[in-house]
This record gives sequence, C-alpha cells and structure tokens, in this order.
Amino acid sequence: LGDLPRLDFIKMDIEGHEPRALAGMLDLVKRHRPTLLTEFNPRCLTDLQDTNPVDYLESLLRLYPRLRAISAFGDDAVFDSSAVLMGHWRHRNADLTAQGLLPEGMLHFDLIASA
Repeated sequence: LGDLPRLDFIKMDIEGHEPRALAGMLDLVKRHRPTLLTEFNPRCLTDLQDTNPVDYLESLLRLYPRLRAISAFGDDAVFDSSAVLMGHWRHRNADLTAQGLLPEGMLHFDLIASA
C-alpha cells in the first residue's frame, strides 16, 4: 500500500490487534490522513495483546485531535482526552452491565478519527 497515491478511509476491527496494525501503517496514516474507523475494546486490548487501552487512545490522539466514540447502545460523543474517553467507557460499561445488557468488560466503541 506504500505506493498508493491516495488513501481516504481505513477500518480496523481486529479484536485487540488494532495497535499493532496502526503501528505498521503509521507512515501511510501520516502521509494520507485518512478517516480512521477503529474498534476500541479495552478488554480485548488488555487480554489479547497485553496493551494498555489508554496507550492506544494516546497513539490515536497524537495523530488526530479528536475521537468520536459511537456504540450500538446509542453512544455518540467526541473526545480530545484519553482519560475522559476512558472514564466514559468505564461509566457506560458499568451501566450496561448493571442493566444486564452486556457482560462486564464487553462494551466496545467504534472510534472515528478524521483530520
């Protein structure tokens, strides 16, 4: 993909492997500034890749100034801070777990980053 004259959109939903994929395409992202849609599932990041979810958010925020977080449960908010986004995820995860809608830790957001 390094020879692409243009790259407008990237979707990553690879069950916790997103940080490694992003690292591998970092030059492409910096060069083309595509809209990026990436899954954010702290449980998968931690359990499958031993990656701190905040570190992944920070890597995204170094590339894009804001992240829009959406979910199948009606979440739709924009964040410019990894701490605030992570706090929102914790709150929503606890709320949905208490309602019996999801097992603990299974909430994921789709993050949309664009220039």
